[in-house]
Amino acid sequence: DYDKDKGFKTTYGPPSTVTFEGSWSVEKKEGDGEPAKDDVSRFARNILNRTVNRVSQQIHRVRLASSTHENEETVVSVFDNVGGASNIRGIYRWLNKVYRVSVVHYGTRLMIEFLLKDPAERYILKELNLRGINYAEPLPPEHFKIRSYTDVTPDNYPSLAAYYGVTELEPPPLATRIVSTVLTANQTSQISLPQGYQAEKAEVRAAFPEQTDQLTLNGLLGIQPFSLSAKESGMALAMNLELEAVPVSLTSLVAFTSPPTVTGDCYLNVEIVCVPTVAEWERWQIATYGVLLKGYHRRKNAYYQRTPSRNGGAVASARSSLACRRIERSVLRKGCMGLLLARRQGLVGTPTAPNPSLFSVNEPRYLQFFENAFEWREMTYDFSLDLDDGEAHGRSWANIGDMAGDDELFVRFLQAGQARVMVPTSTEYTRKVLYYLSSAMIMPGANDMTPVHYENISIVDELQKIRTDSVGGDLESASWEVIVPTTMQVLQESNELPGDGIEDAQ
Repeated sequence: DYDKDKGFKTTYGPPSTVTFEGSWSVEKKEGDGEPAKDDVSRFARNILNRTVNRVSQQIHRVRLASSTHENEETVVSVFDNVGGASNIRGIYRWLNKVYRVSVVHYGTRLMIEFLLKDPAERYILKELNLRGINYAEPLPPEHFKIRSYTDVTPDNYPSLAAYYGVTELEPPPLATRIVSTVLTANQTSQISLPQGYQAEKAEVRAAFPEQTDQLTLNGLLGIQPFSLSAKESGMALAMNLELEAVPVSLTSLVAFTSPPTVTGDCYLNVEIVCVPTVAEWERWQIATYGVLLKGYHRRKNAYYQRTPSRNGGAVASARSSLACRRIERSVLRKGCMGLLLARRQGLVGTPTAPNPSLFSVNEPRYLQFFENAFEWREMTYDFSLDLDDGEAHGRSWANIGDMAGDDELFVRFLQAGQARVMVPTSTEYTRKVLYYLSSAMIMPGANDMTPVHYENISIVDELQKIRTDSVGGDLESASWEVIVPTTMQVLQESNELPGDGIEDAQ
């Protein structure tokens, strides 16, 4: 209501002001803030019509599938017209299910949301184990950071060989190999080196006939000269990475006397340390990498040969849609209970008492509490996929094709990377559930006597304010009929053809 005389007054210039004189009022109508019964009925009718359309389409596909798969169904009906004065006529009718539907207020409930990671992972594992199929497709070498032959090392190839099940591998070249020979004075020789190895270092040691400093032995190992005496009878030499063979030669053993004398009673021991060449390492890496690739492809081919739907086509499953929903609910309920038990372990911690622990003994009591505290039959859920392809978790189509059949929702369940589950709590366990979530303990006694954590006070107050006079059963809309087609047939009692009316057609 605005003042007729004054109304709005606006003054320009700094500072600008706007003056309003009048009054206002708010009138709350009955049912304000809540949908009317007509709106509720219209919304529910829309949802049910969509469902009926999907059911009708599914029935239509079943009828077509019976012809496509050449299924033969024989129905014998006997028309006894013995002694009849005229022809008789039999008329078959499709049977429809007629439901009377209405929207009923279920009652105010506390909803608990669960987020499950890979909800169907354990179910897929069990199903594949029953079929003798590996849980997941074999991983390529790239998954283990083996992108080329240069990534193969003596440390990682045994685990890869065991994973791919290959045995036709040769061991890697030894890190070092030692060759040796013994010579006497005034002797030359060729020391043969192992194939694929090169000389890295060597050690020469002499044995003199007399322990005197007057004796010396000179020689040449490859291109490295050496000189040994009784005082220093051995020495190490750095080799020049010779291949195949290393020459060694000795001079005469000379005694520094007057006059000088020559004696041949002297022995020289030569040991050469050899290491693999670069070409030898690369030869082994290339051969090993090739064998690992063959093992990977062999395992992958064997895996797909054991999988019925390796080409991506759905395999018809005898499991009904109702059975699929039961499996989904059972698996999701187990996953939610697992999260509830994990909540207790996160708040209380892992007990250190010897087995069996007190928690293991009381676990059936907790499971019974979860069964009673939540209304699992009223759970709702939806699924979402991972950003990755899910192959590492066994959720490839080759794994789940024969499990899912043509049920699209069950396919989403098997391939889901995450499930969002909403479960209502029973009205007799609302505070007990909140108390468990905050303390991981089950409070005995009545629900109204259960204490509430200070973080949950607002939730309890809100539940008490919202429709405290209604606990369920209130009719929210007028009822209506929903017709769902079926595959059942019945022989009409009379032989009159149906008329044009809708009621007669039904």
